[in-house]
Amino acid sequence: MKWWTCVVLMCAAALADDEWREVRTAQGPVRGRKHPTEDIYTFYNIPYATRPTGQNKNIIIFAVVGREN
Repeated sequence: MKWWTCVVLMCAAALADDEWREVRTAQGPVRGRKHPTEDIYTFYNIPYATRPTGQNKNIIIFAVVGREN
């Protein structure tokens, strides 16, 4: 039981140290986490393009979801 409590507390401490920033784009919000040693934010899961499926499977260029041309 002590081991489980220690693991939970360590996870909570690790999550509490992160500083997050949310940026709103035309495609929706994107979250980034501050780098621990530098004054920069790293953003992941940025929606660049739609997935090529169905009749669009062989087309090379895809529009970004939610973007108007």
